[in-house]
Amino acid sequence: MSRAWEADFVAVSVALGEPLPEVLEALGDAGVVRAGAIVRSLQSTSKSARAAALATALAEVVTDLERMELR
Repeated sequence: MSRAWEADFVAVSVALGEPLPEVLEALGDAGVVRAGAIVRSLQSTSKSARAAALATALAEVVTDLERMELR
């Protein structure tokens, strides 16, 4: 099953330094729902939970990019 593009959008935007509230505003309510778990994790008060969620999501993005290059 593929993940929603919104989750990738959130991960990449936050990694590039965009503030989470602005990223979520850009997605709108429906997009935030589709982004799912990464949004909840990035809102955590635990720095390690936020870091782990971001690292996991970015690893998925990089894996997808590598697959595209191999085609």
